[in-house]
Amino acid sequence: MPLLLLMAACTGLFDNGVIDKTCEDLPAGCDGTAGDEGIDTAPPEVISIEAVDPAYGLTAGGDDIVITGGPFDASVAVKLGARDATLVSWQPGSVRVTTPAASAVGWTSISITTDAGEGSLDEGFAYFPDGTGETGMLGELQFRESVGSLAGLGTSGRARLVFIEPDTGAAWWQTWTNSLGRCQTDYQPDLGWENRDPGASTLTLTEDGGGTLALKWDSALQAYNGQDGSGVVDADDMPAGSAFSIASFEGAEFPEFGADDVVELPTTFDLLAPAEMLSTAGGTLGRGDLSFRWSGSGTGDGVLIGLRLVDPDTGAELQEVTCAAEDEGSFTVPSSAFTEWDAGLTLYITVGRAIETTSTLPLDRSDMRVLGSYVLVGAVTTE
Repeated sequence: MPLLLLMAACTGLFDNGVIDKTCEDLPAGCDGTAGDEGIDTAPPEVISIEAVDPAYGLTAGGDDIVITGGPFDASVAVKLGARDATLVSWQPGSVRVTTPAASAVGWTSISITTDAGEGSLDEGFAYFPDGTGETGMLGELQFRESVGSLAGLGTSGRARLVFIEPDTGAAWWQTWTNSLGRCQTDYQPDLGWENRDPGASTLTLTEDGGGTLALKWDSALQAYNGQDGSGVVDADDMPAGSAFSIASFEGAEFPEFGADDVVELPTTFDLLAPAEMLSTAGGTLGRGDLSFRWSGSGTGDGVLIGLRLVDPDTGAELQEVTCAAEDEGSFTVPSSAFTEWDAGLTLYITVGRAIETTSTLPLDRSDMRVLGSYVLVGAVTTE
């Protein structure tokens, strides 16, 4: 074959020509994703975590919690910290899991994955040690009625609540005396309680009748101490016979929780003796006359008695005696309790019935033990 004709016949072997291809022939396919043997390049879906209820549980694990958000599907997996939670059930907008055990106390993260995506929440869940059978919160709400020579002062209130590391046997009357049924002179208790700071400036109690009582944080005492941090409360905000709950409380260190029936205040308290305390003319009492009697014995969990011996000229407090008595209808303060007694001094007396309400602190299932007391406040002159 002539050379020219041979070259013409072979031209098609080297002709670039036009490549006729469609998107179906591309490795990524028409929708930008690979086929069965390719790599999925679609961005992962963001899984939201909107709420955790409850956001607390025990370090032993085994608590059921509900996480809302999503979207969730049958492939959902949940971790608390580095540990897998057990899936109980799921819906597109919520998932229920059982918490795993934890080796440490405090906040941990929650992370969620599905085949389509992932999501996480820092400090989403707080672990607490089991406080069952121990005391985790203590407090006292006190309605005070002035009587006798102090009747013109009317009524007032006091309130203090404190969270403590769970402690066995802790009771609020221990701030008055080291043993129920006795008195202490100038008592400075070393109770051994380790107070907890929840990380909130206010704790609000909700009265069953609809009112509220907001207590302010006192950093010095590490307690919620009255409406302004001084311990004082407007008596109209905590009337005798009222009862309070915690509707909702949350701090930087405590996840949100609520508690019903936290404290109940007694109604009236009828003091029968000493009559001198009830005299509007101002009575006098001798050192050996400190016998108290009251009606309706057995209806309270105890009777609190406080005695302050004050120099009327200087206002200096000379001595203080505090007693926590059984509610048996009578109690006598021993004369030996006073070493500074002298005629002509002012003796301020508080005496009242207390009811201790025991409820559960949901965070760790410890006891919340709060005294509600109705106290009469009077003054006599010593002889």
